[in-house]
Amino acid sequence: MERSEEERIKRNTSRMNMWSVLMITLVFLIIVLILTNPSMVESWIKKTGALLIKGEDIKQVQEVQVERVPRPMPVVEDYFSKGWDFRARNVEEQVIVVTTSEETFESKLFKIASAINLCAHLGFAPPLILVDSNRTTDTVIPDTYRDIPELVQDIFPKLKVLSVPKPDLFVKTFFTNAMILEGKMRRESTESTDFGEFPKIDSSTIVMTGSWESWEYVDDYRSAVFDQLEFHPVIYHHCRKTYPVLFDRRIPTRGIFLGDVKSLKKEVVKNFVSKNPIDKEKIVVFLPEQPSDEGILKEIFGEGYDSKILVVVGECKHVQIYLGVFCRELLVDLTNLGWWVGFHALFRGRIVHYVTGDVSESNPLFVHYNHPGFRK
Repeated sequence: MERSEEERIKRNTSRMNMWSVLMITLVFLIIVLILTNPSMVESWIKKTGALLIKGEDIKQVQEVQVERVPRPMPVVEDYFSKGWDFRARNVEEQVIVVTTSEETFESKLFKIASAINLCAHLGFAPPLILVDSNRTTDTVIPDTYRDIPELVQDIFPKLKVLSVPKPDLFVKTFFTNAMILEGKMRRESTESTDFGEFPKIDSSTIVMTGSWESWEYVDDYRSAVFDQLEFHPVIYHHCRKTYPVLFDRRIPTRGIFLGDVKSLKKEVVKNFVSKNPIDKEKIVVFLPEQPSDEGILKEIFGEGYDSKILVVVGECKHVQIYLGVFCRELLVDLTNLGWWVGFHALFRGRIVHYVTGDVSESNPLFVHYNHPGFRK
């Protein structure tokens, strides 16, 4: 009797030990499961809670509606350049610039800069520039040059450029609901209706076409404009190698950028040359082509001008725009090229004088074209 009682106690003890081991093992497995796969456990808890709710009176469960409060638009100041208030908008908000093969390099710069200025004002990302893939050049370079870029996307690597066969057709096909801004302002414009302010923007996609040759379209955000129109470094190396005199700080230089020496007021050029002369000064004159009559240069600059005046003929346009900033003082004519040479130099803190040439100051649109920072 005592033995059977003893055996029963042993069996109960063994069963209790076995159950203890099983419980400990189960707890251990649950802990491991929670640590290794918390998402599965969370899902199981939700399902279990849902089953428990179904068993209760559902009318007592009130669904709480939480109104979604939109987050404020994030702003990244100076995202692209100083003064650029870029907002994290969607990709549909954009400005597109349509260029053509017939436009000059300077005209394209006016339109591109106007678009950059508008983007900076609206807080959009920089514009998309559409160019004709069938073109061979944007600005002609001398045949002797081998390392100077001549396409917009190579001259200004920061620009977002898309090359398509027919930019106009591309816009009509893919941007049917875009707001078209067609500029009419040209250097030679005389009709007052050719100049107009930017209209109220009522579309997320804006397409800029036509001509935008006015300082008022590009001047509000100068730093943004020239941050995007940053020249390729190879242009700097070319300038330093070709024109070392402009990089020699011991030799102060002044620059004269003339589109056509025959049509200029010679007295203005003479006054510029003779005004505030400095010892060891060098004056660099950029001409589009060699004058047929050397007497014109002698008449303007005097006998023996070769010792003081360096005449450069046929330099490509973007190199001239870049070189202007290395002259302490400039004289430009109001061709579109001269205008851009002066505007770039003005942004870099240089003194810029101008001569009107074939642009008449009596023209009512002259004040919209000629930059007020240029000096008479």
